Amino acid sequence: MLYGDAALPAIAAHRAEGGRAVLLEQGQLVLAQGAKATPLAGLPQLRQRRGASVDEAVHAASVMAAIAAAWAMQISLDLMSAGLKTFEPDLESMSHTARSLATR
Repeated sequence: MLYGDAALPAIAAHRAEGGRAVLLEQGQLVLAQGAKATPLAGLPQLRQRRGASVDEAVHAASVMAAIAAAWAMQISLDLMSAGLKTFEPDLESMSHTARSLATR
C-alpha cells in the first residue's frame, strides 16, 4: 500500500503490478488498485473544518496515510467517507506538527 503523487515512478510501478495506492488527484482522494481508480468522498468537508493555518502538503500526506491504513484494514469506502465528512481536526496539534516539520 502506497500513498502520494500518482506520477511518482514507485507508485506507477506498484500500480502496474496491481498494487494499491491512495492518491490525491485534482483535489480529490482516489483509491487506486492497478488501473482501477475509485474517488473517495468527504475531503472537501474536511478541508472546510481544518482551517487555513495548516500546511496543505502536511495535511494531504496525513489524510492519505490515514486512508491508506483504513483501506489496508478493509474498512469500507462508506465508512472512510463518513469519517472524512465528520472528523473534527485538532487544529492546535496540527499547527504544532506543521511548525515542527517546517523547522527540520
